[in-house]
Amino acid sequence: CLSSSLFSRAPILPFVLSDPGEGINQCEILKWHVQVDSPLSEFDLICELQHDKANVEITSPFEGIVRKLYYKTGDIAVVGKPL
Repeated sequence: CLSSSLFSRAPILPFVLSDPGEGINQCEILKWHVQVDSPLSEFDLICELQHDKANVEITSPFEGIVRKLYYKTGDIAVVGKPL
C-alpha cells in the first residue's frame, strides 16, 4: 500500500492513451480497475479498452495516486489525450 503523503509533493503526470497502431485513433473504455485517490504501482492494471481490432489491457508505467479519470465506462477515449 502506498502512502499518500509520499506522493503529496510529486508532480501530477497525465497518463496519455498511446497509439495502438494501424491508424486507430480512439478506443472505448470497457472497464476501469482504478478509481480516483487509489494508490497505483508500476504495472498495475488501469483499464480495459476496445478498438475495432482488439481488446487491450492498459497498465501503469508510474507509481503514484490516481487523481482524475477523464472518461467514464463506455466513453470513447481519444489517442494522444489523457486517460
